[in-house]
Formats: sequence, structure tokens, C-alpha cells
Amino acid sequence: MADSPNGRSRITYAKVSRGVVEAIALVVLTEPIEGIPCFQLGYAVIESKRGQRLASNTVAHALDELQNGMKGPGVTEYYVEAVVSPSNLASNKLAQRLLSDSPESCTDVFSGEPALRYLKKVG
Repeated sequence: MADSPNGRSRITYAKVSRGVVEAIALVVLTEPIEGIPCFQLGYAVIESKRGQRLASNTVAHALDELQNGMKGPGVTEYYVEAVVSPSNLASNKLAQRLLSDSPESCTDVFSGEPALRYLKKVG
């Protein structure tokens, strides 16, 4: 599903089973990095389904779809970033595996809390 809350393009991918959303991955267009488009990645899994690789699979599908979608507009490269709390071990493991094994320390702009920023250049 695509929408534009607050004027920002967002694509939401969901794993739905029997009418229940079990996992989501969000890809939101954010500020470019050195003139190159950047998409912020977010993901979540309902508590009862954690530990079943739903986040990995949902995020992988979302990133594949993003890459396929970027082929059309003629964009040759873009960034994907995830900002994760250091205490969220599962999310850090996923971001490390799919985006970067060298996160940067930062402050989450929404919570004001310390965070890790994973950044991957695609293309």
C-alpha cells in the first residue's frame, strides 16, 4: 500500500494471516544524502509471532520491491537507512544483516534517545 502522510511518500508491506497483520515493513522517502534519495526503513512484528523470521522475510520483500520500483524512474542509486535502539537486539541483528555491519551512533530524532543508524547505498 502506498500513501503520503505529512507529504512524505510511504510504502507499507504487510504479512497478513487470517485477517491479522503479523508483520509490517515501512519504507519512507526522507531527506536525500548528498543529493541521493534516501528511504528510511521501519519494521515490526506482533509479539506472539516474534522469533519466526517474519521480520526478515517481510523486510527482504519490501527491499526487493523498492529496488524493482526504483528501476522505472531512472534512479541509479539510493540509500536505505534504519535507526534502531541499541537495546533492541533483534532489530539490530536484522539491520546489521540486511543493511550494514558498521552502524553509526546517533540520536533518534523522534524519541531523543541514543540509537544506531544503519545505512546502505544501493546501486
